[in-house]
Amino acid sequence: MKKAALILSLCLLLQLLWAACPPSVAAAPQDNLVIYENDDGEQLLQDVERVLSFSSTANRYYVEMDYQTIAGKSVTPQIRVTLDDGQAQVLDMPRIWINQLENGRFPKDDQDNEQIPALIEQTRWQTIRFLLADGDGETEKGILLTEGTHRLTLQMVRETVLFKAVRLVETSTSPSYAAYQKGKPSSLTATEKAFSQVYEAELFKEKSHPEITVSYDRSSPAITPNDAEAIRYNLIGGSGYSNPGQWISWDIEVPEDGWYAVDFTYRQSSNQGQISRRRLYVDGQVPFAEAAQLGFPYSYGFETITLSDTPGEAMPLYLQKGVHELKLMVVNGSLSNALQKLNTVLQELNRLYARIILVTGESPDSLRDYDLEDHIEGLLEDFSCYAETIDELSQSFTDSREDRNSSTAQMQQVSLLLREFVNKPRKIATKLGDLRSQINNLASLLASLSTQPLELDSLTVRSTQIPQTDKRVSFWNVLSFRMRSFLHSFLEDYNAISSKSNGKVLSVWVTTNAVDTFGFATGREQSQIVMQQIRNSFYKETGTGVNLSLMDAGVLLQALVSGKEPDVAMFVPEVILSNLYFRNALYDLKQMPQYAAVEKRFYSSALTALQYDGKVFALPEAQIYNMMFYRTDIFKDYNLMPPETWEEFYDVLAKLQKAGMQGGIGESQKLYETFLFQKDVPLYKEDLSATNLTTNAS
Repeated sequence: MKKAALILSLCLLLQLLWAACPPSVAAAPQDNLVIYENDDGEQLLQDVERVLSFSSTANRYYVEMDYQTIAGKSVTPQIRVTLDDGQAQVLDMPRIWINQLENGRFPKDDQDNEQIPALIEQTRWQTIRFLLADGDGETEKGILLTEGTHRLTLQMVRETVLFKAVRLVETSTSPSYAAYQKGKPSSLTATEKAFSQVYEAELFKEKSHPEITVSYDRSSPAITPNDAEAIRYNLIGGSGYSNPGQWISWDIEVPEDGWYAVDFTYRQSSNQGQISRRRLYVDGQVPFAEAAQLGFPYSYGFETITLSDTPGEAMPLYLQKGVHELKLMVVNGSLSNALQKLNTVLQELNRLYARIILVTGESPDSLRDYDLEDHIEGLLEDFSCYAETIDELSQSFTDSREDRNSSTAQMQQVSLLLREFVNKPRKIATKLGDLRSQINNLASLLASLSTQPLELDSLTVRSTQIPQTDKRVSFWNVLSFRMRSFLHSFLEDYNAISSKSNGKVLSVWVTTNAVDTFGFATGREQSQIVMQQIRNSFYKETGTGVNLSLMDAGVLLQALVSGKEPDVAMFVPEVILSNLYFRNALYDLKQMPQYAAVEKRFYSSALTALQYDGKVFALPEAQIYNMMFYRTDIFKDYNLMPPETWEEFYDVLAKLQKAGMQGGIGESQKLYETFLFQKDVPLYKEDLSATNLTTNAS
């Protein structure tokens, strides 16, 4: 009995200990946490919020979404993402585009010039990682979540997409290059064959945005391919390939397993003294940590750079035999934190400026001492702090090869002005205009620093025993190439486009106008765009050749009298159109079989000035309307709402004026017409024989 009682007591004691201190169980690492999943997919509609609630442990996470774009439009969808009550961020959701090629290259016209190919969208499910900014601005490190319940709000700003999964992925770092090399064969094995293959960058596999366009440079035969007598599109990128999230991919093929170096021939001549950053993906993965942020330094001309680390040591890729996908994505990388801090400084300087003009007004009295350091608490301390921050940040935007550049020079000007205010507070009021100008300059600089343009000529994949690609050509080759190009310029008809097609040739004039005619200037750039559209679509669809000429609008009447008028004229002012119509020089477009379908593209008001007596003698090329712009930060600080009526506008204006600010309205005839329409008075009489400007209401 005693023995049994002792055993029972021990069992009870063990149960109590188990309840008080249960043994710890090692949980398997959680790679991702599914927030939402639907195999059939769900539509994210524009301007409709979709709120997802979830629980998580304390950690850093990336937010990923599986989505599919809806085909039929060229606009890149955008989504607004808000985590809990944080700041909303608007992000692109790229489509997938490929080029429509002919025999592996771009299609050509009858003059042997390559044309920009048509883009074809590839619709399939893809995964996007939302790099949300944390409180410290470090988007690359993921968002820091506390343990508990959170709320993710999704709202399409532009277009509509389908999504079927949203998940949190714990942040992890890619292995270093040294770790990447371990476990793989030596890069100097005797069995490795000599191999080198050049891939033209413009012949990409896929791209994320339609604005990543191909272009051509005929300045040197070193840029491949090239032709002294015809256009060959040989580049891709530039300003359209500069925003974070944009990417281009290429397919490469290697003959056997082994180590291969990758050379990029590029030009980055836009942001002087700065580095354009790209992230390299190999078959959808970042192979090692150094590939997450590749730097392409400033270069006025074309240079070749080998995939390497910061000190310049080459980093070959280990590739198995077969086809692989290389992708270069635009990233801010280490600049993310600096850009976020610079944006914060800009917002704070705007806030201080608003508080200063609240005391001084917009036009301070230069003879008055406003004692701003007494009226605005911490003003001088803030100026001093922001000057130091700007000096520190300027080092982040400098190429390691240079001590200063134009960007850092602008930042130092702001810093010097702020330090002058700290040392001489009485100058703040007298130099308020300088402060406003420097804030504007800083805002423009921030926008410039956030873009990272890059042009690519070619990629070369080579085995490690072959030296780096050398695309330099001799002086005599360049001279010969340019001489051939110069001599051919006397033979080429730059106005004719596919005129040898099938005997049909249209004469088209693009007229030059000042900016005040349509609200935008027309000239050579517009004629080149029209020429490109004719080559890429009109000629392909109709087979009709076009002779395009750039002319002054004023010569149309003289051309009509002399019998040398064009078949079609573009960007013609309405005054000249009326003169041509009443001289029976214009065709009634209503007689054309497809006019009814074309008319639906425009607002009815756009055709009012282009018709008379039941006839339509022209089509609108632009319709200008007024828009309202307002400072969202100021409206938020003063709890103001955008006005929708004139009464609300005057109410908002009064509150702004009390704070030393103003609203502005452009003075023009269009504003008068706006008031007229708001009084339900049409600008013209019903039969369009006269205006209503003489009525009592007017």
